[in-house]
Amino acid sequence: MPTTQPVVLITGASRGIGEAIAHALATIGGYTLALSARSTEALNTLKQTLQAEHPSLTVEVFPCDVALPQSPQALIEAVFKGLGRVDVLINNAGVGGKVGLITEMPDAHLHAMVDLNLKAPMLLSKYALQAMLNQPKLAGRGMGTIININSIAGKTAFPFWAVYDATKAGLKAFADALSEEQRTNGVRVIGIYPGACDTAIWETLDLAADDTPDKTGFLRPAQVAEAVVFALTQPAGTLVSDITLMPTAPAV
Repeated sequence: MPTTQPVVLITGASRGIGEAIAHALATIGGYTLALSARSTEALNTLKQTLQAEHPSLTVEVFPCDVALPQSPQALIEAVFKGLGRVDVLINNAGVGGKVGLITEMPDAHLHAMVDLNLKAPMLLSKYALQAMLNQPKLAGRGMGTIININSIAGKTAFPFWAVYDATKAGLKAFADALSEEQRTNGVRVIGIYPGACDTAIWETLDLAADDTPDKTGFLRPAQVAEAVVFALTQPAGTLVSDITLMPTAPAV
């Protein structure tokens, strides 16, 4: 049902950084959470956990594979219909794919990375913006916020990660341009650029056993979530456009 609180939509919310962001926002309170991921079971488990820890929290789940062409529009429409507004979009869903030479990469892996890491957040941003700019403004807040959980690969190209690098650099360029386009509308566009982080994305990289990294020095999802909360909770007139987080010690 419609809410009077800001509605935060988190993609890839069922684990890793997305799950950590959900917990962090539930802890500070004042937001209604819309959680999206492919796994209905995992989303419902997270919802139950959050509501047990925060009984006053409003949280709804919206299972969706945002990489599918029609899914971004359908997801935004479902959240708007179910909760009455969309105030914050956190584009967190992503995939690592296959690491290696482009000449050895199956076309399916290339398409999967582009579809999820670049096309999905672009389309989600498009439809979320349409909602943000045409809904009543909440007192003391801007028109909306879009946060992209990007990667240090969006700023630094890594050999053997060419397609992944390209999707993340493309997302950075998109976000930078979108931020300038929307500042006069009061919409903030924010990029979060973590270095190596201990998430399930490493399970998607198709690494050889002897190339599997030691995650001891990796960032933790909760640290990235803290950066998201910091950027999101700034006053409406303040834009933290870019946060880069790196492990203190070299992680890989």
